Amino acid sequence: MKTKFYAFTALLCLLVVSQAAAQAPNWTIWNTTNSSLQGNRVYFLEMNQQTGEKWMGTFSDGLYRFSNITWTRYGTINSGIGSDFIKECRLANNGDLWVATQDAGISHLANGTFTNYNTTNSNIPGNEAWAIMPDNSGGAWVGNGFDGLTHFNGANWVNYNVNNSGLPNNWVNCIEIDQNGAVWLATGGGGIARFQSGSWTVWNTGNSAFPDNYCYYIFQASNGRIWAGSRGGLSYLNGNSWVTYNSGNSGFTGDYCPSIAEAANGTIWAASTIGGLYAFDGINWTNYNTSNSTLPDNYIETVAISPFGNAWAGTLSGGVAGIKEDSLKTSISILSQDAIRPSVFPTMAKKSLYIDLPESLLGPTDYQLINSNGRAVMGGTIVEASTKLALEDVTMGSYVLRLYQENQQWAYKVMVQ
Repeated sequence: MKTKFYAFTALLCLLVVSQAAAQAPNWTIWNTTNSSLQGNRVYFLEMNQQTGEKWMGTFSDGLYRFSNITWTRYGTINSGIGSDFIKECRLANNGDLWVATQDAGISHLANGTFTNYNTTNSNIPGNEAWAIMPDNSGGAWVGNGFDGLTHFNGANWVNYNVNNSGLPNNWVNCIEIDQNGAVWLATGGGGIARFQSGSWTVWNTGNSAFPDNYCYYIFQASNGRIWAGSRGGLSYLNGNSWVTYNSGNSGFTGDYCPSIAEAANGTIWAASTIGGLYAFDGINWTNYNTSNSTLPDNYIETVAISPFGNAWAGTLSGGVAGIKEDSLKTSISILSQDAIRPSVFPTMAKKSLYIDLPESLLGPTDYQLINSNGRAVMGGTIVEASTKLALEDVTMGSYVLRLYQENQQWAYKVMVQ
């Protein structure tokens, strides 16, 4: 009886994934043959949720900016960037770009100029930077390939490693800063670590149900849930326990998960190094791969969601794949100029932001306040005709407020002062 039940369960999972995958989009591919890309390995994607631009870090060909029309390459020959080997690039709330390089420390792009920090001109402990995350005060956290975690506040450097802190492993693959300011780390051998108010918390295979101590990626969704990608699958933290999806229990059959992103509707997108892209809406799995879609490679290095809600994927050898788009400005114009639409005011906000729903639109309306690097800093559901959002804990800067109902959506640019 158990054999029949397991077989039925496996078949059901297969049907759910296969049926959803049959609706796969027609990916547009950019590679060395039809774009300015000089190599087809796109290691990292960063989305600007306000301009629609895509920033791409490549394995050995430098940094690219794609405006959906124009490509701009930043390399060691034609710009001041420190290296052509880009591991990560992240946008700060003020629009600056921070870049982690594999062999030259980090680079900071501000007002069109790169400033480089390495072992010869700063106190960064090593030149192999695998991860970077801007903070809210103009600095950044850096994950070093062999030398632990470093915080740079714009003037001073503080280094954390296994010898002077609770960091479980000196190899830091990814960094996330959650809604409460805690720093989360995906380590290459020590599991997951959280650094908050001077204290360390670690989850690994020895003290929790986390599936593998080699973790690629850490990400906080808009609902506050922490997701992690490892060699053991896609996991999320439920209380103090980890729930994992992998080929043994779910439609996520890719197992190795190097990147995670969230769509505005809450769908979690997960990259796989063997199975392509997966989308999970909390119940059903959708798999896009080279067999059921025009995705160019099943080895996905990175996934990101555009302002239009489309998934974009950087691959090992097939370039970058996405849905061809116009600019975000066009998108906002289309979404926000309906004859009847919600009112959002003031657009230059200080402590509060108000949302008014006209009578014909009354009903559950999801909202997200998204910063310039695509991260939702606020989110929830409104049901009243008038709703006040408190902004006291929101960092000053430019944001996009997105409102969603079942069959329609709107977007508004908001400046928090």
